[in-house]
Amino acid sequence: MCHDNKNGDLGGTPNRHMVNGVSGKTISTRLNFNEYGRFAKYLSLFALVLLLTACGGTAEPESSTEPEAPTAEAETEEMSEDEEMSEDEEMADDEEMADEEMADEEMAEDEEMADEEMADSPFPMTIEHETGTTTIDAVPERVVVLEYSFADHLGTLGIAPVGFAVDAPPDYIYEYTSDVGAVEIGTRAEPNLEAIIELNPDFIIGDLRRHEAIYDQLSEIAPTVIFNSLRGSYDDQLNQFSKIAEIMGQEAEAADILASYEQAFEATLASTNGDAGEFVIGVLWSGGFTAHSNQSFMGSFLESLGRTNALEPLDEETQFLLDMEGFASVNPSTIVILCNPADQEFLDEMSADPLWQAFDAVQNNRVYTFDRNLWSKGRGVTAFDMILSDSVDSGLLADTESSGAVCGGVNLADAGSSDETAVAANGCEAGFRLFDHELLETDPVCIPENPERIVALAPAPFEIMLAIGEETPVGAIGYLESIYQRNFPYTNDAAGTVTFVGFPANLEEVVALNPDLIIQSPFGQEEIEQLEVIAPTVVLPMLPNVRWEENMLFTGDLLNRTEEVEALIAEYDGRVAILRDLVGDPSSIEVSVVRYYDDSGAAGLQLQLANAFSTDILADIGFARPESQAYTAEEATEVYGGAVAATLSLEQLPLVDGEYLFAWSQAADAEGDAANEGAWSLLSEDPLWSTLTAVGNEQTYQVGGHWVGWGFHAAHEVLDDLFVHVAGVDPAEVAPNPFLNGE
Repeated sequence: MCHDNKNGDLGGTPNRHMVNGVSGKTISTRLNFNEYGRFAKYLSLFALVLLLTACGGTAEPESSTEPEAPTAEAETEEMSEDEEMSEDEEMADDEEMADEEMADEEMAEDEEMADEEMADSPFPMTIEHETGTTTIDAVPERVVVLEYSFADHLGTLGIAPVGFAVDAPPDYIYEYTSDVGAVEIGTRAEPNLEAIIELNPDFIIGDLRRHEAIYDQLSEIAPTVIFNSLRGSYDDQLNQFSKIAEIMGQEAEAADILASYEQAFEATLASTNGDAGEFVIGVLWSGGFTAHSNQSFMGSFLESLGRTNALEPLDEETQFLLDMEGFASVNPSTIVILCNPADQEFLDEMSADPLWQAFDAVQNNRVYTFDRNLWSKGRGVTAFDMILSDSVDSGLLADTESSGAVCGGVNLADAGSSDETAVAANGCEAGFRLFDHELLETDPVCIPENPERIVALAPAPFEIMLAIGEETPVGAIGYLESIYQRNFPYTNDAAGTVTFVGFPANLEEVVALNPDLIIQSPFGQEEIEQLEVIAPTVVLPMLPNVRWEENMLFTGDLLNRTEEVEALIAEYDGRVAILRDLVGDPSSIEVSVVRYYDDSGAAGLQLQLANAFSTDILADIGFARPESQAYTAEEATEVYGGAVAATLSLEQLPLVDGEYLFAWSQAADAEGDAANEGAWSLLSEDPLWSTLTAVGNEQTYQVGGHWVGWGFHAAHEVLDDLFVHVAGVDPAEVAPNPFLNGE
């Protein structure tokens, strides 16, 4: 049916945004809507003509009245209305097109901006650090710090860690940690890995000296970096602050902080007396005075402030014990002592020494004391600011007279001697003393002045008490029983009086012994907390982070046996000197040390590296090591993944070669001994074994488990082996083992 359509449309308005069925927004070339409007107008008129033609011009009228033919004026009005409608539609389409083009442009700009931001982002970021490289995918949000300096760095940047290691920190550290919700996750020496896992961190920061040995375990929890904080210099600490800021996306903020700090530093530097003489700085504790050389943190910090440190590193150690003779050899103009109130008694003892009283610094009243926790443990920009203030206020930099050498502001020498005063001074009850030590990884502990019932849950106290020979602990960790019976049978009578409490320790048996002091290895935070309920508990330093002699001195101080331990060390040193003289030039002799063991029927083999017990003894004598074993602890960790031992395959047998080869094994019983002997046979039968220099020279020796010891008994037996096999003498004739009594 044909209809009269006054507007000239064909049955309705077509979709003007569709071209060949495709939305105009999606085609590559957009239609010009001005042209489209004119085209639509002509199309409508053309359609009208076609419609009229098709109907024959005889359509039935809707009324009986014959329609009049349109006048020229009416046609003109109709065309005018069509043009107005077309122009309105064109305008609407133009506006819609402009909106679409603007939206497209905005989308393109957003995409471009995102691309630029992605291009500018430093992530993923690969960080070089002390133990290798670590890649971080994004700015960390849940950080765990295992050293106070790292807490300082984050806190200075306004960032709170989710977890931190803690044991007697500087007071201000709590403002950056627990006060803002951070959770304690054990001590710096013994972080609790389970507690760290529960925090679900995305980044962990550890210290080289304390955490190198557990780096792999930490890295399994979260990306981990290791910095040299504890033994690092002042510059090292500043560099670590900047690196951590970069990792946390706070480089600009760090730059502003350092710029402000630099102004304070320069103002402080201006107060330094450039004519002042050399200084010695160190930590005073019960074991003596640990000097900080010009490459330590505090030693280098004061040097940066214009003073001159009298000491350089000793045997590559940036910090070392300095006795009165050592002080006398440099006779510094200034002495800086870092101590806590509990150390005042040691300062009083040192001050009473006639040699001390003759030093220039003492004579001229240039002995200064400062808070040990702040000065030696803070190692961050916040701590730096406080140390700068201390340095100026005390007159240290200006080289004016000291106001008095007193630890922590309490001079016990003038405080009287009543029990009430003693309790107030050290915070302990009468009959107890506050034990603190540079190597102590926990808060200072109140322990009996003269403990009588000691439970030794670590080897060191058991070793020292047997070596001194006057008394034994009432209890000891179980594994020591078989080790001493098998390696040092001459101790059986003394050890027979000890109750061994199993391994791990049976706490009920420990309670039954009614101890007044427990000495524990640095493992198992939960167990340590349980032991502290039973009796005062002291946690030993983490081995092998310290040499065995240092561990002996620490324990000797704990037991009030410092003099006896020093005598035992002197006895050991005497035998070392005799052996060195007999050998002639030990540095020309390469000594290799390996462990062999049964590995499920196969031969297991391990190189002994920088932090091994036997390595310390060979170094004391001066022997050279094969290239495979001559690495420093840091280098060994990089090469082998650890600094104590490295497991080898039989294909790597050439790495064990040396002029002399000492191979040790350790087993708990005869069955284990037999299995280890089977492993030795497999090694000896391997074709590569016969190619070793030591094998060809018949200078390969099987030795016992004392080569993996920890104290005086083991050290002297290692010396016995070296007297026999390298020096070619009977030690009983030239330097008898003091524990064998002629046997």
